[in-house]
Amino acid sequence: MSRTKAKKQAKLKRQMASIRKAGRREEGNNGEARFAAMQLVNDPQAFAEHLFGRLQSGGALKFDTKMLLIQVVSRVVGLHRLHLLHLYPFLQRYVQPNQREVTRLLASVATACHELVPPDALEPLLRQLVNQFVHDRARPEVVAVGINTVREICVRCPLVMHSDLLQDLAQYKRARDKPVATAARALIGLFRELAPGMLEKKDRGKGASDPWVVTFRFPGGFVFVWFSCGLSPLPPSAFGLPLSAFGLPPPPFGLRPLPFAAAAPRGE
Repeated sequence: MSRTKAKKQAKLKRQMASIRKAGRREEGNNGEARFAAMQLVNDPQAFAEHLFGRLQSGGALKFDTKMLLIQVVSRVVGLHRLHLLHLYPFLQRYVQPNQREVTRLLASVATACHELVPPDALEPLLRQLVNQFVHDRARPEVVAVGINTVREICVRCPLVMHSDLLQDLAQYKRARDKPVATAARALIGLFRELAPGMLEKKDRGKGASDPWVVTFRFPGGFVFVWFSCGLSPLPPSAFGLPLSAFGLPPPPFGLRPLPFAAAAPRGE
């Protein structure tokens, strides 16, 4: 077998593996099969608000009961893509490495995130997570858990991530501890697919150029496009909706929101 043919076959295998991985991710984000009973809730918004009210006023509740309520509310919010913005500041109080059952709590935090949550509502929670878990004095297993949780949040709501924070977290790919380096590389791999323009050029992978369009893709079919003119990025625009629908001014330089299919060929 010639060397050129071997390279082509290896490239094809990598592409097929990437497609299978994306399919598994979308299946993992779809909770219909795992939480079939929650799909049958008559009024999920009222149900979630009622349980969250019990959480806020339940000072006498045992910790195990409170943890179960948090898990149920988070799953209902994530599954039905509800707007319960007071939930995230409530969870933020418990995002600490020494918190009891912290892994279950972080899983609930990620479950409660979805693409319809405003990034401003999640940003304080993300900052708290990074400040408490990802720093030089933290134990390696704590840092790995923190970065993995950040990745799970960004899978569901990528717009909450900023390029400066992403590039800082990407530096942990050189960590001596393997779990930390693996978590950082997984985060880099996620944004190579979602928005490579937010990464440093050396982290974008082969074949990636300096994009002038950054595209965010969501499992629910939503496509967000972020234009960058070399000076400063413009606000994101939802595909199929004008910028005026978000109270934003029209983009300068005559640029218009593009569908993903038109924005896919980079460098044009």
